Amino acid sequence: MATKYGEYKILSTAGSGGCGKVFVVELKGNKEKKAFILKTLREDKINSSKIKNLLNEIYIINELNKGSTSDNIPKIYEFDEKNYQKTEETKSDENIINEEISKENNKIKERPYYVIDYFSKGELYYYIADGGFSEEHAQVIFKKIVEAIKFCHNKGICHLDIKPANIILDKNFEPVIIDFGYAAKFRDGNNNKIYFENGKGTKEYLSPDMRVKEKFDGEKCDIFSLGAVLFNLVTGNYGFLSSSPSDQYYCLIKDKKNKEYWEKVFSAGIRDDLSENFKNLYLKMVAFEPDERATIKDVLESPWLQEYNNLNQQEKTDLENGVKDEFNIRYDKIKGINNEINLADQIKAKGYNTRSDEENIIFPNDLSPKKIPNNIININHHIIINGYLEKAKFMNSLVKSINKKFDDKVSIITSNEKLQFEITFFNVEEEDNDPNEHNNNTVILVELFQYEDGRYLLDFLRTEGELPEYHKKFLKIKEIIQNILLKKLKI
Repeated sequence: MATKYGEYKILSTAGSGGCGKVFVVELKGNKEKKAFILKTLREDKINSSKIKNLLNEIYIINELNKGSTSDNIPKIYEFDEKNYQKTEETKSDENIINEEISKENNKIKERPYYVIDYFSKGELYYYIADGGFSEEHAQVIFKKIVEAIKFCHNKGICHLDIKPANIILDKNFEPVIIDFGYAAKFRDGNNNKIYFENGKGTKEYLSPDMRVKEKFDGEKCDIFSLGAVLFNLVTGNYGFLSSSPSDQYYCLIKDKKNKEYWEKVFSAGIRDDLSENFKNLYLKMVAFEPDERATIKDVLESPWLQEYNNLNQQEKTDLENGVKDEFNIRYDKIKGINNEINLADQIKAKGYNTRSDEENIIFPNDLSPKKIPNNIININHHIIINGYLEKAKFMNSLVKSINKKFDDKVSIITSNEKLQFEITFFNVEEEDNDPNEHNNNTVILVELFQYEDGRYLLDFLRTEGELPEYHKKFLKIKEIIQNILLKKLKI
């Protein structure tokens, strides 16, 4: 397919859900063959509610990408919150991208998208469907899932839709949390707790407080969902079909009839060799009253997970390898009948890499720079910006932000008429050196150009200084640009 989204070209359709559409894409002009996932909206499901939901997901993933990062959270590479496209695709598959078009034209609709790594081993859901893992193997997997949610909570974000279908595996079978459409910040600017209402989610993982209470605590709801996932992971079954008090299993948990609950579970043919540590942790996580539930700290320090934590390093390594072997066995069983995994194999067979093993410099609205030898002083980086900009205002914002965000001594010469400015980062350590000696200040020329199709090219030209220092400055400026662009997302 030749359909284009910004600087990405579609390789294949990966799936189409209730309102979302997922493509496998590659970056145009990138010599390294790397596949990504692009998520957008289905043509027949575009409405203000769905758009807001997808924009929320973009916003949340970007928030999680700020500062410290986690290997178990997706890295976002590209996003466009206002991407206008033809709903009826022509034979040439050409799309109208980022053009200011009247919304009265019913053939054109707003269709945001974002791009993340391609996680090629499929959803955890499919591996659990083959039966539960041993408790020892489940401890390894579950600890990583809990730590990923702890990472989100530490950033003030709750997921609110945790389930095995929203936990995807990368090429090394490492779990990654995805689908942040319902996620939300639970702390305001003053660090006060925000409570939510009108909870949505999947009934087997939806906490009772999201069902019945006027306001609910997002952190506590995530714990409940994690407890339901834990039961899936170890047994291959559900601990209940709904957290409603009318559910024949959950009513026993609600009334704290623990013995009767386990008798009923085991009589249904679910494995009856579960350890007391597992049973205690599970029931504490899915307690009816939110205040009686375990915290993230309680889960990670629980006797059940301490069984893994107390192993020596060699024992942990052996266990990790055993988990990968188990995943591989299950992968071989399901890959022939699972379209998601089948497609990933086809993409890899064409020479495409999936999730990178090392840091990639592709960034939201950014093109991979060409590899230029270090002895070439005038090295360029380019950032492509999709969507309408108030150009002079954007450049002024960038100048002000650079002055504020860098600890270095910075001098900026600006010219709004030409939409360019020059930045000098002074090497403070060398200020007292002999004035006749060459200093190592880093000097960058920044200029904004506009393409005919409405996109913008922000061009960076290094005119003085060492490449490593320039690259560090450039990466930080990219973060500043991302924050400026994110302010356009009105969630």
